[in-house]
Amino acid sequence: MSHQQSTPPPPRPPGVSAGYQRWAGALVRLAVGLGVLVAVALVVSFVLLARADADQDRAAEGYLAMFLWFGIVAVTPVLLAAGIVGRAMRERVRRTRSAGGQPSSDGHPR
Repeated sequence: MSHQQSTPPPPRPPGVSAGYQRWAGALVRLAVGLGVLVAVALVVSFVLLARADADQDRAAEGYLAMFLWFGIVAVTPVLLAAGIVGRAMRERVRRTRSAGGQPSSDGHPR
């Protein structure tokens, strides 16, 4: 006698809450906003550095460019963390939607 064991269906991914979806979107928007600010700060710092190099009376602008670089270095880990986590959260939301999971309205996953 052979007993054929049927494998249970794979578990459905749990639904994600509406709050989780909002946080995922907020983190991605934060990363994009910080990325734009970093890009603008980098361009401004090069302009300030070029102006400081061209004229001795504007030497303080070189120090301002260095201050902007310190700000860019300080915000880069936050930018990376928000972008990576936000992307992973958005991917989970997308997978849940494609698997047929629906967000719950009470904030708790189904």
